[in-house]
Amino acid sequence: MRSAEAKRAMRRWPAVIQLGLLLGAFALVLVAGPLRGDSTSAQVCASRKLKATSVKAKGKLKCHVRAAKDHVPPSSGCLSSYDDRFSRSWDKAEFAGGCATVGDKSSIENKVDAFVDDVVSELTGSPEGALLGTADAQRCAAAKLRATARKTYAKLRCQARGAKVGMPADSSCLSKAEAKFAQSWSRAEHRGGCATTADQSTIEGKVDAFVNDVVMELVPTSTTTTTSTLITLPLTTTSVVLPSTTLTLPLTTTTVVLPSTTLTLALTTTTAVLPTTTSSTLIACTGVVFPACSLGGCPGALHCTGNTLLGACVCQ
Repeated sequence: MRSAEAKRAMRRWPAVIQLGLLLGAFALVLVAGPLRGDSTSAQVCASRKLKATSVKAKGKLKCHVRAAKDHVPPSSGCLSSYDDRFSRSWDKAEFAGGCATVGDKSSIENKVDAFVDDVVSELTGSPEGALLGTADAQRCAAAKLRATARKTYAKLRCQARGAKVGMPADSSCLSKAEAKFAQSWSRAEHRGGCATTADQSTIEGKVDAFVNDVVMELVPTSTTTTTSTLITLPLTTTSVVLPSTTLTLPLTTTTVVLPSTTLTLALTTTTAVLPTTTSSTLIACTGVVFPACSLGGCPGALHCTGNTLLGACVCQ
């Protein structure tokens, strides 16, 4: 009923108003469209690969959680199922095209496996389970492995969301993952009986290093270039004026220390590449250029002479 009334009211509106409403709705469609699809193919691909990596890392660690809890070797079927799932997701991402990197599935697989093995060895011993001689030790190791799996998954998901829009991972997302990990870890150790203790920061470091390594390999990065200024100095020249900078070099000086930079000039050298940010200060002395500058007032072996470039007396 209301729909029919709205249609009748619409027919009574002037044609200009109806046209304005239609144009406004069309404009909203145009604006909303790019907002949903502003990611590049490379960004989408990197995001999908990060998600696939997160699922594999978490899944394999969960296989070891069950193994630690029951004090048995991990199920080969459990481990291979996550390998297969990772492979399918990866191939699907590359098949869509536009990836910044291709053919890197094996590289990431190796990183995941090495990370998982490292964490498992740290928490359960080598060979796996060697430290888990009691039920409490088994329970604690399983809880720590579960916390590690969740943190790894969460951090990679944070990175995947950022990669999809060409931005770094949201700091609040990463902080949330770290806070949950810390709570779970403290809870596991508080119950006592752990085979290893005070190792939270060690495992955190392993997780962060693994996540950063994967992100560096998969996420496209931009490059920057640095330019320098080439200046030719005749051997008779003792000062040179750079853009907004003046550098004075007595002929007896062969080395000058600049901020975070050392520049060495042999007396036979006529060319030097100087950063445009390098600076030093001329020392003024008494007198004027014409007719003559007065003697004295200069440190060391410098003399008070007229500098026609500056129109003043300086120590040279």
